[in-house]
Amino acid sequence: MEGHTDVLEFLESLKRAELQVWKKLLKFCSSDLEEEAECAGKSLCKLTEPKDDMTNLNWRNVYDNGGIAALVKVCTRQSF
Repeated sequence: MEGHTDVLEFLESLKRAELQVWKKLLKFCSSDLEEEAECAGKSLCKLTEPKDDMTNLNWRNVYDNGGIAALVKVCTRQSF
């Protein structure tokens, strides 16, 4: 996923529920495979970084798709 954030943004812009872009990204964030989790985490950081006005509506997508639980799981993990 690293380097392909623009593809994720495009897929999200299609507004097609069956793509489940955010659910899949968050699933990869909590993956037990270090490389998967790291790439997904980098994409998540890029997609949620503040814009010029210091806001980013993508945080709502993270919240609505179970992102808080996924991030807590990642943060409480002992190690990979």
